[in-house]
Amino acid sequence: MIELMASNDIRSPAFAAFDILSDDEVRQGLKLYSGKPTFPQLFVDGRLLGGLDDVKAMSEKGPLAP
Repeated sequence: MIELMASNDIRSPAFAAFDILSDDEVRQGLKLYSGKPTFPQLFVDGRLLGGLDDVKAMSEKGPLAP
């Protein structure tokens, strides 16, 4: 996901990453919050855009807006 964001010239501080594997409570909570059991997940302004496959498909349609 980070590579995809960088390839669309979306760089920090425009986005931030968190190692979901480092905190089981956060990982389980995010699964409940998003309704999706897999990671990575991309949120923009608190809304889930999708997982890696979804974001790749969006990127193939055109550049992701920073």
